[in-house]
Amino acid sequence: MDEAALGAFSKRLASAIFAAFPGARARARMIRSGEADGLSLSVHFPSPSNDAARFIEVWVDEAATPSIGFGPSHTHFGADEAGIAETVELCRAIMSDRVVSMQDVGGEHDGHSAWLDLRDPEPRRGTDEPVLSRTRAIEVVVGNGGS
Repeated sequence: MDEAALGAFSKRLASAIFAAFPGARARARMIRSGEADGLSLSVHFPSPSNDAARFIEVWVDEAATPSIGFGPSHTHFGADEAGIAETVELCRAIMSDRVVSMQDVGGEHDGHSAWLDLRDPEPRRGTDEPVLSRTRAIEVVVGNGGS
């Protein structure tokens, strides 16, 4: 990958991703997306289980913002330093099983998915809810992981 061909935002995101995940550089590629000043970054992290359908993908989308695909869903962050930091932190959380993906299979909401953020262990005020409901939901968009 020729990092000099990346747009300015992708260069900043690449720097943060490569610093946080040393093996990411080998998984990175350049794509045409929303950056007017160059190509955009896309990094595919394969599943440790070697299941080709289970992966994390980080890419710069059409609006030149960082995006993460995990399971059947994806989300976006802001195109600033805070958005880059949130992108890196969410990748770390997913890779360490602190954010997990759930999908309804065969039920009333078949195919619906949600991410559970296990980093937030606090129960909701005034409730005696079970552990799983003590998690914070992350807004996700059902999609194809940036492909």
